[in-house]
Amino acid sequence: MIPWLWWFIRVSGLVAYGATWLAAVFGVMLGGRGAGGLAHSASLAKLHEPWAVLGVIAAVAHAVGSVAAPEGGITPLALVVPGASTTLRVAVTLGTLALWGVIALVATSWMRARVGVLVWRAVHSASFGVFVLVAGHGWLAGTDVAGGGAARDVFLATQVVFAAAVAQRLVLVWVEAPPRDRAA
Repeated sequence: MIPWLWWFIRVSGLVAYGATWLAAVFGVMLGGRGAGGLAHSASLAKLHEPWAVLGVIAAVAHAVGSVAAPEGGITPLALVVPGASTTLRVAVTLGTLALWGVIALVATSWMRARVGVLVWRAVHSASFGVFVLVAGHGWLAGTDVAGGGAARDVFLATQVVFAAAVAQRLVLVWVEAPPRDRAA
């Protein structure tokens, strides 16, 4: 018998990670004015949003599938309350926090006109931490990642690319800052 639910959880988790990673990288590049002119900002914006939405959809599917799998021991409460899981407590807590973070990012983007630019910026400033939560969940709960091989290598490579994009953005901020605003 093929364990369809197990495969669904596995694939939806990988899709959620990949989509969230793409949304994060495109978002970092977009926030850095097209990676400092290396990419077209309007194109990055058109890539950023659909990947973020797909990330939320796949993450919700992954979470619901995890609850539906009887052998997993993940309760519905663990999806909404961080720390409520008795199985893989740290990994599931990171996933729960990441899910709430990604939902907040997408929701405030859709309601940007209502919540205002300051709230939107504040929530989006947390996106770096949200991606760290997503990655931490994957490292601790991902059977493909923990098992080594190609999945682990791709997972690590995507995080290196994300870190490089963030570093490039920080360098751009530092270079563009007036000399008096730079830390000594």
